[in-house]
Amino acid sequence: MPAIIKPVPLWTGKQIMSMIIPSKISMIQRKDKDDFWRNVKDSGMIIRRGELIMGALQKEIVGSGAGGLIHNIWLDIGPDATNYFLTTAQRIVNNWLTMNSFSVGAADVVPTANCRHRISLERDKTDKIYW
Repeated sequence: MPAIIKPVPLWTGKQIMSMIIPSKISMIQRKDKDDFWRNVKDSGMIIRRGELIMGALQKEIVGSGAGGLIHNIWLDIGPDATNYFLTTAQRIVNNWLTMNSFSVGAADVVPTANCRHRISLERDKTDKIYW
């Protein structure tokens, strides 16, 4: 169920990532010594039955190292579930970047006539100084 229903359905990032975490996964990770339940930095993580309840999926938490999400999926469920998680997570990231990022094309980096003129003036100044 989306977090916001009207005017259009919208999901949170936690809800989207919970869709791809296998339901057999439950884990708690702590990054720092702060009070875990009153942590405003969202630096820990709680996953309960595949639902990301608290925290953000960061490199230290998701990583393939011991105790990470990928490592736990591999150990608890197997390589097929790990492959599905990694593939789907990459697709989610790619779609987000496509919708929210920007690109630079060749036309964006071609200097204008005014810019080329200013460059030639600066080049002439340096040629006079150093030659």
